[in-house]
Amino acid sequence: MDQHDEGALSEAFWAVARHLRHLTKAALTPWQISPSQSRALRVLARQDALRLNELAEQLRIAPRSVTEVVDDLAARGLVERRPDPADRRATLVALTGEGRATAQAIADAGRAETERFFSTLPDADRAHLVRILRGLTPEPHQRATRTRPQLLTVAASWWGATSGRPAAAQCGCRSERPRIRSATSAVQPVWWAAPSPDPSSPWKYSG
Repeated sequence: MDQHDEGALSEAFWAVARHLRHLTKAALTPWQISPSQSRALRVLARQDALRLNELAEQLRIAPRSVTEVVDDLAARGLVERRPDPADRRATLVALTGEGRATAQAIADAGRAETERFFSTLPDADRAHLVRILRGLTPEPHQRATRTRPQLLTVAASWWGATSGRPAAAQCGCRSERPRIRSATSAVQPVWWAAPSPDPSSPWKYSG
């Protein structure tokens, strides 16, 4: 892949990421909720209850930041704090009934928006995109170590493998590019992959 192709890949990749970010914000408008808060609701919807440090770990944000997120959600009646029966010194966070209903409504809106976004792609292209994005998703032990150029190098490798052209040894990118979240698939989860300003992305990178 020559430098022109590398640039085209990078530009296309980040253009989609920026667009997904805008779609995420627009889809959350009816609930007046931030991407960080919606992610916290989504994580808690899969759990009965979590300690604050466990929620912070799953969201990949600092404990102080998760406290702010929980405080905001609690003020709206979407989550509640309760004593941890296993350790009375610890506090658990769980969804309220309203919080669970809100999390489900947001998830439904996300699926509908994702389907609309990808509906222009033929089924074969969508399946191929799923395979590519899953190949780009780092394993848990790699998430804190991969840099952004390394992630783009993986993308270039996939592009080269599928196009029959050699991949570049290193993809260049500019530091002002927006960050992205996990892209575990190209259908439902990709809607949640839209970037946000908080440093909670599971695709950590430096440089």
